[in-house]
Amino acid sequence: MSSLALRKLGELREEMTQLAITADGDDANIGRLQTLAGEYQQQLELYVAYLDENVSAEQKHEQLSKELEFAKTLEKRLNTVKTDYGKQLQTIQVGKKARKNY
Repeated sequence: MSSLALRKLGELREEMTQLAITADGDDANIGRLQTLAGEYQQQLELYVAYLDENVSAEQKHEQLSKELEFAKTLEKRLNTVKTDYGKQLQTIQVGKKARKNY
């Protein structure tokens, strides 16, 4: 269970990281990231259940700290993407209004 869950978490982390890097303004990538985040949460819950039954509290804390750090990093990147995407949309809307008025 542990190696399978860890492998799946690793695969999801890798794909989410790559999508977060390229997600700028791409609704399909952002939607895929949301789907992967749901899968990641499910796998993490399975992994936590495994840790609860098979490792010490210290080991569990160590493993989950790594996952938390990844989640924080990804969240920062997605917030940046969302902010940048919002700015792009606002610029496009202002540009459309300007062209409409001239």
